[in-house]
Amino acid sequence: MDLRRTFLPLTLLALVSSSAAWANVVSTPHVRAELLSATRGFAPGQEVEIALSLTLAPDWHVYWENPGDSGEAPTVEWTVPDGIQVGAWIWPRPRRIAMGPLANYGYENQVLLIASLKVPLSFTASSLPIQAFAKWLVCKEECIPEGGSLNLELPRESTKQASPTASLFEKTKSEWPRIVDGWKLEFRDKDKDVLEIMVESPPDIDLSAQQMEFFPRLPGLVEAGPEPKVDKTPHRVTFRFARTPYLSTLPTPLDGVFVAQAPQSNEALVLLLSGDRQPTSLSQGFWAALLSAFAGGLLLNLMPCVLPVLGLKVLALAQSAQKSLRERRRETLAFGAGVLVSFWILAGLLLVLRAGGQGLGWGFQLQSPGFVLFLSLLFAVMSLQFFGIFDFGDRLSAAAGRVRTPSGLAGSFGGGVLMTAVSTPCTAPFMGSALGTALALPAPLALLVFTALGIGMALPLSLVALFPGLSRYFPKPGRWMDRLKRALGVPLLVTAFWLLWIFALQTGLWTPGSSTLNLTWEKYSPDRVTELQREGRLVYVDFTASWCLTCQVNKRVVFSSDEVLTEVSKNNVALLRGDWTQRDPVVTRALESFGRSGVPLNVIYFPNSSREALVLPTVLTPGIVLEALRAPVP
Repeated sequence: MDLRRTFLPLTLLALVSSSAAWANVVSTPHVRAELLSATRGFAPGQEVEIALSLTLAPDWHVYWENPGDSGEAPTVEWTVPDGIQVGAWIWPRPRRIAMGPLANYGYENQVLLIASLKVPLSFTASSLPIQAFAKWLVCKEECIPEGGSLNLELPRESTKQASPTASLFEKTKSEWPRIVDGWKLEFRDKDKDVLEIMVESPPDIDLSAQQMEFFPRLPGLVEAGPEPKVDKTPHRVTFRFARTPYLSTLPTPLDGVFVAQAPQSNEALVLLLSGDRQPTSLSQGFWAALLSAFAGGLLLNLMPCVLPVLGLKVLALAQSAQKSLRERRRETLAFGAGVLVSFWILAGLLLVLRAGGQGLGWGFQLQSPGFVLFLSLLFAVMSLQFFGIFDFGDRLSAAAGRVRTPSGLAGSFGGGVLMTAVSTPCTAPFMGSALGTALALPAPLALLVFTALGIGMALPLSLVALFPGLSRYFPKPGRWMDRLKRALGVPLLVTAFWLLWIFALQTGLWTPGSSTLNLTWEKYSPDRVTELQREGRLVYVDFTASWCLTCQVNKRVVFSSDEVLTEVSKNNVALLRGDWTQRDPVVTRALESFGRSGVPLNVIYFPNSSREALVLPTVLTPGIVLEALRAPVP
């Protein structure tokens, strides 16, 4: 259960401010908040250090950027004159604060959150007004969200002079994490429940007598309650954390604050470390992902997303019977190359963007309205060509005159590219977990998994090039091909209108009406899932996208069943929808937490239970959903 923000009461009385609109100090029964400066004034062209100071009542605490098992970090909205830049504050070393079986990462007594303020030479005012609206969550046994408006005005001065609070700044900065050469961090997921983080020191630093802690910066990565098991040698320490179920895909790189302190010493070594996954040999998980990707690629040929291009494949097979063996082999291999190259490009873009911190998944290009509109126009033109209204091939041949171009190879390669472009809305069986695993692997291994997916998809047609004898099973060319071509123009035209509908949804040109299935779906959020579970309700979450045909088929098949609708109504099942039609980082993180990189994904959360959420198969039937909804709850 995600405990983050669990203790936040929804009340307007939570935010406390002083009687004035802007005040030097905001005081509550638990916190004294004020803005401080390290200097008495400012000078143009120099930086000024300012801080939000929170002084806490005994036994109360506020939170670090990763609050641990629950909580929320302080935030501030700055208001400064034009041209002044306020940087992000630096978080001092946190402390682990035990709360029964849980734990928080945060601060007691007093904390200064220091930010650097840049004043340009062109700033000519005689004073520098700084205003801030700060919010914080302060906790003991209960948690209270508070906040208020603060101000500080610094006079212009020719030279910097330390303020009376400068010593507080120096004390806080001594606990800032530092980056020091010679230190190394690596991590590995020993299994799905344990994360190992290894820290290696330089040869001249002995860790054997030190007391050590590690605080991951990413929230939701590890359980803060159980203290990690620590194994150490003179120059290497391994922390074994219990992992949460919310992030099954580990971030790369992983960073955090490492603290080493000798017993009975008041001084600590506080480092900011960042490192990559420990290199591993090819595990069974990798081979399983490889086989699953290959099987998923084969099954993509049967998925509804590929139906519009099925006509191209059928006609290509039939027409190949009248060509020479060499031509057939070259064109089918060109088709396979188009599929593989397209998969490599998409996979490469996905890996590069995700490494840069972008929350993307499989099918991300269809979250772009421009690309969707391009595909819609392309399929419309193709359908008109299939109907015989015009023929690009004849016009191009006439324009080329007697010059022969490799139009067959280019067309075959383009067919492979188009097949890949329209297949990405689908996540075939076996494919979801394979892609989730691939995105957690080093880039070379991930590309091998995507290659297996492309080979699986291209294999049926490419077999013609490898085994020419199969061509004798193809029907001979004839008038039936023209009739089939016109018939296959229908799904192409339908697809063009479907893509145009998606474009209208993405751009707000059209707003859909109420569901024909008369079901009420709420917007997905982890907090809402937790809230519904606490109410004792079964929660069904549908992660979907308008451009995902498999998603739409699943919904129509499952929720048109009277048995399913009766079961949902009888048991007061809460229905939540995570819409991924456009990029949504909340949905992306949820998909990653289940090891998936695309939709569809259907999940059932059980009420008031420690039981893990149940992930349903990619392709659904009413029977599958009914069995899951009726599963006994421990």
